[in-house]
Amino acid sequence: MKKYVISSFLCIASILGPLHATNDNFDKLLVALKNTDEKTAFQMVIMENATVDKESKEHLLDAAEELVAQKEKSISLLKSGRDLGVFGCGLGCIALGGLLLEAAYECRFYPGELAKEHKALNWPTAIAAEDFLFFAPGILGIALSLVGLGSYYAKKGWICNTALHLRDKAQRIQGLIKKVPTSEIKK
Repeated sequence: MKKYVISSFLCIASILGPLHATNDNFDKLLVALKNTDEKTAFQMVIMENATVDKESKEHLLDAAEELVAQKEKSISLLKSGRDLGVFGCGLGCIALGGLLLEAAYECRFYPGELAKEHKALNWPTAIAAEDFLFFAPGILGIALSLVGLGSYYAKKGWICNTALHLRDKAQRIQGLIKKVPTSEIKK
């Protein structure tokens, strides 16, 4: 009698176990898809060999296609907030670098006039023309660094690098979902 109870319990568990796991896999894959979580989708599909039923796989494929289309639409400087922010910061760095280039130019070629203007302001410390000449190369280096950094970030923002990365991630997840095997167990 004991053997029959244990064997019937094991049979029920072996039948209901894959059904529960299939539903659980579907839910986890759907959450990973909505969050554009490529790592979780990869881990479930490749490492854990997740399976779903045919209906669930079609639903996942539709959701993945919709996600890719949504990410495709957001590839625009005005629709991608991060890219717009990166572009704006890049332009700000370029503008600040331009102002420092102007300051470096004046420090190098007009140190006498700057020293006179500084004296006319009646500040307690006087800066001599030689001091302006001393600081000109440092200011020039900072200005060129800011212009270079600003150009890099302005280009990244202009080409919508973040939006492109998210679209590519969604496409990779869609490819992973296409690889998910279907199970024959119906809900």
